[in-house]
Parts: sequence; structure tokens; C-alpha cells
Amino acid sequence: MVETYNTSLNQIPAIVKKYKSRLTGTILNYGCGRGWRKVEYYLFAKGTHVHPYDKYGDKYLRRPKVGNFDNIICANVLNVCDSSLLEKTVEDLHAIMFQRDNCTLYISVYEGDRTGIGCMTTKGYQRNEKAVRYESLLNSNFVSVERKGNNFICSNARGWYRRTPKKETPMRDTSPQNIFRTWAMPNSETFSIKPIKELIGEYVEGTNIGRPVEWIPKVIVDPFVRNSPFKDKCLSNDLDPDIEANYHMDALEFLKSFVDGGVDLLLFDPPYSPRQVSECYKKMDKTVNMQTTQSSFWGNLKKEIARIMAPRGVVISCGWNSGGIGKTLGFSIDEILLVPHGGWHNDTIVTVERKLQ
Repeated sequence: MVETYNTSLNQIPAIVKKYKSRLTGTILNYGCGRGWRKVEYYLFAKGTHVHPYDKYGDKYLRRPKVGNFDNIICANVLNVCDSSLLEKTVEDLHAIMFQRDNCTLYISVYEGDRTGIGCMTTKGYQRNEKAVRYESLLNSNFVSVERKGNNFICSNARGWYRRTPKKETPMRDTSPQNIFRTWAMPNSETFSIKPIKELIGEYVEGTNIGRPVEWIPKVIVDPFVRNSPFKDKCLSNDLDPDIEANYHMDALEFLKSFVDGGVDLLLFDPPYSPRQVSECYKKMDKTVNMQTTQSSFWGNLKKEIARIMAPRGVVISCGWNSGGIGKTLGFSIDEILLVPHGGWHNDTIVTVERKLQ
């Protein structure tokens, strides 16, 4: 197998610059190579969500390439595939296109010396084929193939099992997600559980590889801080006056105090059930009623969170489900961490969401 990641250049491919105006929505950067961060940041200002994928990259880049993609970028990948890999790569792109109707595939190829004789170069393997030589293979997989120089624009994957949009009833949410599962000992202080602490730490410090390297949160908020190891890095709140925090308010009133779109990162670890809400309020000698134990307790919090989050801001929610803030309030899931604790303990589920533009 040819390791395409090692043959890649750490730069923005020309096809991305050429078709920047068309590259909108959710994008799969297939065979992204070492320049994936630059592509993500280049398109970041447009409100796009770029999902990098490279089977020869690190663990993050090898995550599942499943999602409702509006566009797919495949820049200078086919030309570094040997014969055994070329057809498999095109078939893989063909299969991905079935996951989304009205998805467009942008392919660029490097022609090398154009002799058609594949060989190893100082930068890795190159097929050295003219762009026109790829056209028949692409035509056999896609109904529409438009060639412009060494670029191809493909749409409508061929196949008798092509979905019919009018009759389709979605059976599951196929939005781009990373789902990871890591065992850890239980702890009442959620953010002190090792894998959760590590995940949150990457977002707090701005070192997580799932975001452009230039993105560092400036305003971080935690409305249920308790004994969080990140309390010194955020505007913290806790109803319990014995807990060290910036504020000791009801969480809903605390969130209402923020202006619209003013928060970059919010850590959301509320009580997980009506029983936990009741126990918390009783401990503080607060009134427990229908408003504090119904689903509206969480619903009102989520509405305020949606209001105060900045565009592209991130919310990290913990609980016993992966509902998070939710699509209806304008959020898209970036990743989910499942933390089982063994025995009869419920898993702790961490959902990382990003507010869309």
C-alpha cells in the first residue's frame, strides 16, 4: 500500500482555493494529508464544518467517514495510489456519495511527468498519468463527471440502489461524529474522571486537533462547577455557597446574565435526573416543585446556552444520554465520548457540540 499521508504537502490544495465559493456546509476532506489544518482554517470563516480523513494519518484522521456531507474534497490522492489502491479509493468515494443526495465531489490529480509510468520519487509514489486517464474510471462510478484541466467535479453516484429523496425516511442521524469509548473508574466529580478531564483539557487549552490550531476559547463558562479542576480557567457558578466559585446563583439566572453570543466554550455538567435535581435543591433548602423536576428544567438551561454561545462556540455536555444542546437549537455534534465504569454503574456520556453560524 502507498502511504498517501507521507506524500502529501503541508499546504492548501489549489482545488480548494479555486472552488472556495462552492465549498459550503459539511465537507469531507478525503485523504487530507498533512495540510488538513490549513484547509480547515481556510474554510473556517465561511461557517463550514470540515471533517478530515486520512487512513494513513494519526488516530484522529482515521475516524469513521460517515455523515451528511454537502461536499467532498479529494485533492491529489488518486495520483499517488498504485493500481491495487486506485479502484478501491474511487469505490470508497462512490460509497460515501450514497450517504447524501446532492453531494458534490471535487477531485484534483497531479500529472507528474505525464508518461503514464508509475515510479517512486523523492516525495513518494506517483502514477504520472494525464488527468484524462482517470476519466473512464470516474465515469463508471458517477453519472455526472466534469473535467476542467486536472480537476474533476463529480455528482450522482451510480447504482441501482440509489436512494429516492422523496420517499426516503431517515432511520438514524448520520451527521459527522466521532464516537469513542474508554473505561474509567466512577467519580462524583465528573471532570476529574481521567479521559473526560483529558478531553476537556484539550478544548480549554485550545490544543485539541479537531479545531483550527488558531482557535483558543477566550470566554469559558461553567454553571455547575462544583470541584472542577478547570474552575480557575472559567467563569464559574455553583448553587452551594461552600463551593469555591465566582458566583453562587441558580444556574438559569447565572446563564441569563450573559449577553447574546458572548461565550466561546461552555462546560455543562448539570444534575442528570429529576432525583439528582431534587437532592441538590433540598441540600440548599430550596423549594422542589414541578418546575425543578420536569424536563423544562434542562430545556430552559439549553435555550439560554444556545443564546449566549458565540458562532462556532463549543459546548461540552455530560450526562446519561447524548442529547446535548441539540440540533433544533442550532448545534452540531463534533464528537461523543462514552465512559463505562463497570458493574451496574451508568456510563458517563460526554457530547461535544459546536454552534452553527
